[in-house]
Amino acid sequence: MTNHKIVYKPIAPEVVELAQQHGNQRECVLEILTELDGRGHLSTETITDTARALGIPEQQAYGMATFYSMLSLQPR
Repeated sequence: MTNHKIVYKPIAPEVVELAQQHGNQRECVLEILTELDGRGHLSTETITDTARALGIPEQQAYGMATFYSMLSLQPR
């Protein structure tokens, strides 16, 4: 059996800041994604960082990002 260490990249500072502004509340995921989307688009990394910052599954954040048509995964 091999031991593999999982090493995560640090969460982007802008995501950490927004999460803190919203009290790190899971319920604020849509507000945070909307604010980040307003800066251009939502990258996979941004969605992952948002999920990690709020302690929610990545699938939940990605599901919200793809469900709401007001959010874009493509650069505008």
